[in-house]
Amino acid sequence: MNEPQLPLFDWVTTVMSEGYRKLAAFQFDEAEEYFRDVHQADQGGEEEVDKALSASSFWRSLVEQNRENPDTFSADKIYEELRRYEFGNMPGLLQLKKALLEYIADCLISDDRFYIHIDGRDSETVTDLLMELRQYKKAEKLILHRIEHHPDDVQIRYSLAQIQWLSKQQGEARKNYARALLHDPCQVPFHRILYQQLNNLIEGVGTEMAPAYGWVRGVLPLVLSRQEVTYCSGTHRRAVDCYRLLYQADKALKKNDLDSCVEHRKNLKAEAPELYDEYFSLLTKRHK
Repeated sequence: MNEPQLPLFDWVTTVMSEGYRKLAAFQFDEAEEYFRDVHQADQGGEEEVDKALSASSFWRSLVEQNRENPDTFSADKIYEELRRYEFGNMPGLLQLKKALLEYIADCLISDDRFYIHIDGRDSETVTDLLMELRQYKKAEKLILHRIEHHPDDVQIRYSLAQIQWLSKQQGEARKNYARALLHDPCQVPFHRILYQQLNNLIEGVGTEMAPAYGWVRGVLPLVLSRQEVTYCSGTHRRAVDCYRLLYQADKALKKNDLDSCVEHRKNLKAEAPELYDEYFSLLTKRHK
């Protein structure tokens, strides 16, 4: 046993801190030596030491299983256990939790995997782990790579907007919330919409019409999406038609093509009178 050389409280704190540092580096044998030194000193803190030793034993087993048999014991299983585990508010165990999240993310990235497979479904992504770690730039880079190679995975637009909102890129986030709602308003992951004005708008007009009303009310920008839209409902189709009429009318106005502008406005009024009224009110205010 290492004898205390510092005042007892300082010694216990120093040794436990070093044990946690080793634990977060997955150096389990060394971590447990430090924890046992504190336990053998018999000067209090036994409950914390017991939790630290228990955590070391539990996570050693899972990490070693993954390293030895990654195909049969995947990083997904470690993540599933992480979500169940009670880390509490102990700084040392939260340090371990962070290390585990980084380990799982690294495993997924090295395997070129984006989704985490839990309970028979792809419920979360590697970028969710990176967001929890506040590694926003890395998460955004992975999302953009995913969009480039999997343009049909429109759900990840919501993730991109969420990351951009968290990283204070609110202008870009608004654009991607608009694009996401244009392409997939029927399966909205509301936990990814961090923009409260947008949530309020959706509550009032619905997800399908949110992009159109969002532009008229100054909540969302008017965006051009070259990607083909796959409609998820008749309401979605109508909403996209209205959005396109707004876009075309605005474009014609900027080009001073009044005939085309009037034609698009007439079609919008026939398709969605209430939206047209708000749009016309906006134009009136602009020209006052």
